[in-house]
Amino acid sequence: MNKHLPPEDDRDALRAQIVGLDDRTLRKSYFPQLQKQIEELKKARAAEEEKSAALQVVINDLEASRIQTEESERKFRTLADFTNDMEYWIGPEDKVIYVSPSCERLTGYCQSDFIDTPTLFSTVAHPDDRHLFAIHAQGTALTERHSVDLRFVTRSGEIKWIAHTCHPILGKDGQWLGRRGSNSDITERKAAEAKIQRLSNLYAALSQCNQAIVRCTSEDELFPLICRDAVQYGGMKMAWIGFVNKENNRIECAASFGDDTGFIDSLRTYVSADDPFGGGPAALSISENRPIWCQDVLHDNRTTAVRESARKAGFLGSASLPLHRNGDVVGCLTLYASTVNMFDDETCKLLLEMAIDISFALNNFAREADRKQAVAAVNAAEEQFRGLVEQSIAGIFIIQDGRYAYVNPRFAEILGHDSAEDLIGSDPLDCVPDKEQMSEDSRRLLNGKGAAGSYTLTARRKDGAVIELGFHSARATYAGRPAIIGLMQDISEKRQAEEQIQRYLGQLESAFMHTVLVATNLSELRDPYTAGHERRVGEIAKAIATELGLDENKIKGIEVSGYLHDLGKITIPLEILSKPGRLSEIEFMLIQGHALASYNVLKNAAFPWAVADIVLQHHERLDGSGYPQGLKGDEILLEARILAVADVVEAMASHRPYRPGLGIERALAELERGSGKIYDPMVTEVCLRLFREKGYTIPE
Repeated sequence: MNKHLPPEDDRDALRAQIVGLDDRTLRKSYFPQLQKQIEELKKARAAEEEKSAALQVVINDLEASRIQTEESERKFRTLADFTNDMEYWIGPEDKVIYVSPSCERLTGYCQSDFIDTPTLFSTVAHPDDRHLFAIHAQGTALTERHSVDLRFVTRSGEIKWIAHTCHPILGKDGQWLGRRGSNSDITERKAAEAKIQRLSNLYAALSQCNQAIVRCTSEDELFPLICRDAVQYGGMKMAWIGFVNKENNRIECAASFGDDTGFIDSLRTYVSADDPFGGGPAALSISENRPIWCQDVLHDNRTTAVRESARKAGFLGSASLPLHRNGDVVGCLTLYASTVNMFDDETCKLLLEMAIDISFALNNFAREADRKQAVAAVNAAEEQFRGLVEQSIAGIFIIQDGRYAYVNPRFAEILGHDSAEDLIGSDPLDCVPDKEQMSEDSRRLLNGKGAAGSYTLTARRKDGAVIELGFHSARATYAGRPAIIGLMQDISEKRQAEEQIQRYLGQLESAFMHTVLVATNLSELRDPYTAGHERRVGEIAKAIATELGLDENKIKGIEVSGYLHDLGKITIPLEILSKPGRLSEIEFMLIQGHALASYNVLKNAAFPWAVADIVLQHHERLDGSGYPQGLKGDEILLEARILAVADVVEAMASHRPYRPGLGIERALAELERGSGKIYDPMVTEVCLRLFREKGYTIPE
């Protein structure tokens, strides 16, 4: 009813009054009033229409909003239903009102298991991570976004890592209306992060081990550090190194580190051919010479002997890696982890590298022991040769800086002195009448312009007697500097028969060969790592030359060349000769200079063979890739080609400071690879036949 109209009764009375009135009275009495009411009715109708239009606008807006909300909800549900993440909504009564279908893939539970109850979330969470869900139990206390990484335990018992994010749903007045959340499976990411961390730890452990290998000088010093680094840096629970006692075949612990709760003390591990599994993975790795990876110690058939003690110690994974010394298995490195499936491919590679580095250290220690033994042998040989020199029937002398630097007792006796010390430091010209000629000959010899060889001269003894002396001298190096080394015999009794003279010359030649050996040994004393190399090369070259059918004189020349081929290394600093690592370019160029240095020392020596040229060319190659002259093919002396093959075989098969010996087969394989290209094919064929068919071996 329109509030602007009069009541129904009033309208009837008014209508009756109007009927009884004439037009004039009506116009005068009621028309203004009626006109007024009509105007008011028009205004009221206009107001009603305006309100109706405004209401329609509101209704239209609400309908559009409803449609938009329903469309947004449909799209969100579509996204939630098809996303890989587990989406959920929890209403104001703290009950789950929606969970996406992916919940089954993520947890093993279906949607109906979650609806109307939030408690399943706490059940699904790993027991150690349930406290992270505590904020959910507080309901309205959640007022901002909450994110955390935690673990879920699926219905089947599988453990998965989840990135959990929760958002509060608040009204305009801040009233808590519920929350919505998302759970993403990050198991693979966590596994990758754990793997990266594990590998980082192992790289750190490997670095520490390598530093220890560089610093340590003995096994007793090295092994405790290796075990410590594997635990402190490598993330292992315990590590130990064991070596086989050859008397009883028991693996005895050399060092260990980590909390083992008596595990090491309880070990009774033996390497037995009859029962390789009896001692566990350590014995198996040694007996079979291969790494043994146990991803689950408590369920591995190979760990029966140590399983109970491993369980008490908390060892769930193990790795046993054989250790080698000079190619032979001598022990093993065993590592224990506190988790299963610890040893993936990358981890295994790093641990194998660690075992290889330890084996390299064992080889170094063995080489050092051999070096000391070799030095002792060289010293003994030096004493032996010194004895030969001291007791020689020929006088032996060394002149340096115009003074006697050394004379043997026989030399002093020939000149009439009581002892050799009387002549040390004196002028050799004091006993020579023709001082000018002797001085000029010595000067030319030292400068490389004079010819070395045998000659005679007249000298005066201490008592004034004049004697005839036979000399054989040559330019040499003594204490790293130029010198003249020579032999002397008293040939005063000219009445001796020619046969006696020839015998003396033979003795001089023999003594000279001993002097060559002395020079060789003196050279090797500067480089004990390659002691015996020159002699072995000479023997190998001699064997090849003999097999080739060369004449005895040429064979002798090849042998002597082998003895002296590295004489020039005395000019190279000892730090470079014994350097254990890779040489720099400059250092390698210095090494290459030894061939020319050897030539310069030997070129004026009066050998009956082309020793200097052979030594100069022994690093030349058929294709011109050698040094120092880059000669090719027949430009290289046959003797030098023989010496090159012998040098390669001995060098590759023997130990060096920067690497262990590669073995004779590797050396022969290198000759086969380069035959006809860098090595003489005929010489190579003969060398291969000697070693492979005739059983020739490198001399000790």
